[in-house]
Amino acid sequence: WAKEKSLFQKYVSEEPKKRKGREEEPLEDNHPEQTRQLMSLYRKQVLGGAAIEFSVHDKNCFKKAILGIVEFQKKNKSKISSFHSIQLNEWVNHLWEATVEAVDNDVKKLSPGWFSSPKMQNRLASYLCSQGIIDDEQGTNVPQQGRMIQGVQPDEQIYY
Repeated sequence: WAKEKSLFQKYVSEEPKKRKGREEEPLEDNHPEQTRQLMSLYRKQVLGGAAIEFSVHDKNCFKKAILGIVEFQKKNKSKISSFHSIQLNEWVNHLWEATVEAVDNDVKKLSPGWFSSPKMQNRLASYLCSQGIIDDEQGTNVPQQGRMIQGVQPDEQIYY
């Protein structure tokens, strides 16, 4: 710019350069039903049912969330209680509940990125363990409502 007399004149005479924004390519949707399910939950619970168009970035977050659930199920298949379904639609609801729990039920704090963040699998695992859906290391996990006291006969289960 040393050749220019003034930066002001330089920038006034040049065409403005386009800034690169958050332009993303849409990801392939391998589980469109579940993606729509999660988007619907978000729209109803966070946006009050408002008819807005999600950005490509937001849609990608929802798609990544579903892929995260599938990956989690594969990695933890042996830990999932045989009494619980591994149907993906049900797990979308678990992801929703785990995420809502993480914000202390204050859904206005949620953005689509919460569902696909690196912490998502930790939140999901913690929630599933508290609900007795995945077994803890000792295999003694029961739902959060209470743990069964050891040594009590099954017909007289006592919870504390």
